[in-house]
Amino acid sequence: MGIKKITLLFLILISLQISAQDTIPIFFKSGSTTLSQTAKLKLENIPKNYNLSKVDTIKFIGSSDSTGNAFINLILSKKRAKKAKSYCLFFKDDIYFMSHYLGEKLTGKLSSNRSVKVILNYKNDTIEKDIDVVDQDMDSIKQFKSFCYQVDYDLIRSSSIRKIKFNTGNFIYIEVEPGSHDVDSARFYAGFNKKDSSYSIEKLEWETATTGNFWWKKNRFSTKIPLQYWNQYRVFKKVDNCSSCANSFPTKPNDKFSKSLETDVFLMKNFQYKFNWFRSGYKVRIPREFVDEKTTYYTGCSDNNKKIKWKRKRFGKRKNYYYTRLSSKKRNNCAANITKETLHCKADKSSTCDNCFIKCGTPSGGDCFDSKYRVAIEYGLLPLKTSLGFIGASIGIDKKKYFSKLTIGSNEQLHLHIQGQYSRYLIHFPNSALNFLKPWQNPSNSPIKSLGSLYTGIQYRTTFDNPISESKTNLNLHFGYAYHKIRYNFYCQSGLQYNFSANQFQPMIQIGGSIKLFSLR
Repeated sequence: MGIKKITLLFLILISLQISAQDTIPIFFKSGSTTLSQTAKLKLENIPKNYNLSKVDTIKFIGSSDSTGNAFINLILSKKRAKKAKSYCLFFKDDIYFMSHYLGEKLTGKLSSNRSVKVILNYKNDTIEKDIDVVDQDMDSIKQFKSFCYQVDYDLIRSSSIRKIKFNTGNFIYIEVEPGSHDVDSARFYAGFNKKDSSYSIEKLEWETATTGNFWWKKNRFSTKIPLQYWNQYRVFKKVDNCSSCANSFPTKPNDKFSKSLETDVFLMKNFQYKFNWFRSGYKVRIPREFVDEKTTYYTGCSDNNKKIKWKRKRFGKRKNYYYTRLSSKKRNNCAANITKETLHCKADKSSTCDNCFIKCGTPSGGDCFDSKYRVAIEYGLLPLKTSLGFIGASIGIDKKKYFSKLTIGSNEQLHLHIQGQYSRYLIHFPNSALNFLKPWQNPSNSPIKSLGSLYTGIQYRTTFDNPISESKTNLNLHFGYAYHKIRYNFYCQSGLQYNFSANQFQPMIQIGGSIKLFSLR
């Protein structure tokens, strides 16, 4: 009997060693997900009180009491588990984290049910580790099968990605604009190759929070990834086929991507601008929290583009921003984009460099300037002439630096009217810049709806009286202002004309406009 008892005791000790675990409970106030100072202290002391080098997995099991609505209590328990898990990420190395939520517990005291149990499972523990805890849509680590995955380069390009310290750990903080990615429904993962050649893969948990201040305060999605996870597999999705941009896990993606200059989409959606009259471009300010001081930023995507030198103000609200200037060298007053070195798939030739965030036009692609040949209906008034008006069809081209057109039509007396014009633009500007009291603008909230232009040029105009052989011909030099919209424009020009019929110089004023019918390629 003595030998049997010793053997039984030995087996019990072995089983205890195999399933060894420690449980640390933390408690919450009714209806709250906020960690108390006592709870924070308990979590902070876990690395001091327990040997985490022997810990394989940590579970966070949230629960609530039975008062109130059962569904709300389920969500409450989930938020509590996530809160505790997020707070403990600072001591995460190659430890696998899991979060579960139970909802209401019906036994024991109400106060003890408002809790999260932090369970430390040691390396010999026979726990089943799912790659995706919530959805369980991948094979478990122990039954590991290779799958195809692809780094989500679009998410990387359109997010704010910053390295941060959280408690004592290094993390990559990713912030996404609402609507830019379906982060609330799509599955994004991060992975890590452990020292013992096993793998940890986690589904990213996105939080919705109000971030920013003043005009850039809005709801955004954010998540944190341990730096060692980011360095190995970035952010990825599971895909059906291992295409030219995808890999078979656990092969790392290094051979599939390279770095190139791409538009920092997040910054370009979270900045304000003012037109700079003296440099024909834009003064720009960006919230300091969105600029990574360790990242080099550029204007545009070509290799010879200049590095951005940020300027800071010292006093008042100005100290919340970084300032710079963006040139306006493209048509439609399109400003150069802020760019940085970004990962992209070698096989994917798409780029965000040509996206124009400051321009006159519509989100669907309409432009205030059309560099193609255009056919339009033109009309005008000549207040200093006895012949007061004309209307006709015109064909012309309207580019960044100049425009030219030929108009054939009739005046109000139904006499044939012909005019040709060539003019050079001096400057383009948003018409809103004429309001010098107008505050800083954001292109997402206040797009440029119309452009103004100052120009100078020459115009030849002739009108045939009856009989058609008799004509009145004028040649003028003018200075003018044009108001541009997508489908139409207005202009007012004035100058000095030479009247060939009267053989004398005369002042001239012309007011008119055109409505674009279509463009010719």
